[in-house]
Amino acid sequence: EEINSMYKKEAKLQSISKEKYDSQNNLFLRLNYSITDIKKLFLTLPQLYNYSENQILKRRNLLENLNYKQKDINKMSILFPQIYSLSDEHITRIIKYLVKNNYTEEEIHTITTSFPTIFSKNENKIENTKALFIELGFTAETFKYIFIKCPSIISYDQDNLRNKIIFFIENKEIDFLLENPNHLKQSSTISYARKFFLEVKGINLSANNFKLIFIADRDFKKKFNVTKDDVIKQYKKVSK
Repeated sequence: EEINSMYKKEAKLQSISKEKYDSQNNLFLRLNYSITDIKKLFLTLPQLYNYSENQILKRRNLLENLNYKQKDINKMSILFPQIYSLSDEHITRIIKYLVKNNYTEEEIHTITTSFPTIFSKNENKIENTKALFIELGFTAETFKYIFIKCPSIISYDQDNLRNKIIFFIENKEIDFLLENPNHLKQSSTISYARKFFLEVKGINLSANNFKLIFIADRDFKKKFNVTKDDVIKQYKKVSK
């Protein structure tokens, strides 16, 4: 009933025949997707309704042959439905690149299941990101560690990523970054603004409380009674 409701409500699905709509939904239910998953998939990539069952199963077979489990294939496709639309070459090229650069199968699966968008990227994105880290004083092994933990760094603009990394270098908090490389997801604008905000409030930042800069927006607002936008507005001029 919920799936039928989606068909009636979503304008982007109106060009699809009801027969095709029902057929594809049944296929994905058989593949152990939940109704919520199916809604996410098809609202993100409505053209999936035009793919044949053979096309979808062929892509899943390729991933299975690369030792991905069914649940991981589902997880990747929910995060990045375009995994069904990429060429086989896109999928295998990234895998071959990572193998060539001495990533283990477990590491490759960690990277690709958390960031399946990597299959749509060129290997040069990884090489350029690695070169940036090395330029800023990191070893190749440290880059590899950070990349495995936070593979989405390869999708960031180079200047943007540089500013994020420099924030940690300037504040002598590389160890803090290595504890959780996902802190690189936060914009440097927010990081600098929060830092200056906290300093103005008389809070001396150290290794013990540096994490205050990276707490969730709702927690920061609750703790300091100020919104993210207000912090940026007030302290952006001294931010980098």
